[in-house]
Amino acid sequence: MKNQQNKIFFITVLFTIFCSRFFAQNIAVTEFTENPIFLPANISFMMTETRTGKSVAQYRSCNLTIPASVMKIITTATALELLTPDFQFITKLEMDNLPTTDSILNGNLIIRGNGDPTLGSAYFESDNFLNEWVVAVKNAGIKIVKGTIIIDESRFSQTDAVNSRWLWEDVGNYYASGVYGIAYKDNSYVLQLKSDTAGTQPQILRTIPNIEGLHFANYLLSSKNKSDNAYICSLPMSYNLELYGTIPENRAIFSIKGSMPHPADVLRSEFIKTLENNNILVENNDFLMTMASNFPILLYKRVSPKLIDIINITNFVSNNHFAEHIFKQLALTKYDISTSANSTAVVKQFWKNKQLPVEQLIMCDGSGLSPKNGVSANFIVSLLNYMQNKSKYGLQFKYSLPAVGREGTVKNVLKNSVLAGKVRMKSGTISNVRCYAGYLDVKNGTTYSFAVLVNNANCSSSEVTAEIEKLLLKIYNNLPKK
Repeated sequence: MKNQQNKIFFITVLFTIFCSRFFAQNIAVTEFTENPIFLPANISFMMTETRTGKSVAQYRSCNLTIPASVMKIITTATALELLTPDFQFITKLEMDNLPTTDSILNGNLIIRGNGDPTLGSAYFESDNFLNEWVVAVKNAGIKIVKGTIIIDESRFSQTDAVNSRWLWEDVGNYYASGVYGIAYKDNSYVLQLKSDTAGTQPQILRTIPNIEGLHFANYLLSSKNKSDNAYICSLPMSYNLELYGTIPENRAIFSIKGSMPHPADVLRSEFIKTLENNNILVENNDFLMTMASNFPILLYKRVSPKLIDIINITNFVSNNHFAEHIFKQLALTKYDISTSANSTAVVKQFWKNKQLPVEQLIMCDGSGLSPKNGVSANFIVSLLNYMQNKSKYGLQFKYSLPAVGREGTVKNVLKNSVLAGKVRMKSGTISNVRCYAGYLDVKNGTTYSFAVLVNNANCSSSEVTAEIEKLLLKIYNNLPKK
């Protein structure tokens, strides 16, 4: 009888502890969602125990919300699954004829692109591929190219290079660069300006690198405001650009960054100059593109860093350029040509096959820049759980996300709190959107997956972040630690 009473008492205590923690979590969520600043907001929240999928707390978890850069979680996880961490982009340098005995190539050099986003990238500064290409041309015995440099970007749709679902005010800026078969120098350039007193028009000095034919309609003004409020607008692939906004006054040099209209133009120009500096002449400077070459002869195969190294940068610093090229590469796992629609079809079919709720995903791009994207916290958490429980690459994926309070775009989130270093998550921010998703680890070895997606709050992004920090801390404080 006494043993039976002890069992009942023990079960009652456990149930009481469970209930108190359960209600504490829900009180934290209720306090968060009923905050007056979130009265007009669309919120989707979910946290589960990663291994079991058991819910800790949720709120409108199946609501579709704009995820901003949290979309990169979907892009990079899918890429690890379909391409593997060791995947490498390949760019080929070819010729379409054999050189004569007097070192003349009666033909063309061909650059055959496959969407490598790292060619000349600032994130891989040791890259010296142009000089390596020159060595390959020299080793082939070529001193004069009678033809030209042909660019083959045929596996990537040119009409879909700049996503039609992006905002006009974003297109033309470096963070909205297009996706082409040939990428170069992160598909961006630096525009240097000189400003005078407030209210005057800044002077355009130069672009780095130099882009021939680029023309700016300058509507910029100098301002007493010390921040960069300038932006560049253009049609896709257009060399006619418009400058709007303001830059700080009285600056001898002030730099802003733009998106290259067509990176292959710049790569071709710099390759020709590098050849000429090494006494190899290209006689025909006309720019040509081709779908294929009848008799390609391989001179050099440039292999990119491994995909996992590119993904680490993508998620740590929220690199749109890398994310979009990874996204577009996914289309080529099934289709002959890369488009956004083909990439989306591949992503949704993959996760549908894994029994994830793809009806809760609207995917227009790979970076999250489009405000037309939509996803639920439930879908994100289901993906996070899958990656940890079923993927061979779960740990690599988890550690591609930066640690809060310490690294990347979440370096200042939850800084100096008990959660610093215990959470790995991706942030997402565009106008009126603040989102976070990732993993939370506790001392007993248990991991929790979560997504908190907030759209259209009646406050600043920093205020939204502060409330999300409070929510995560309250939930953490009521999780079992032993």
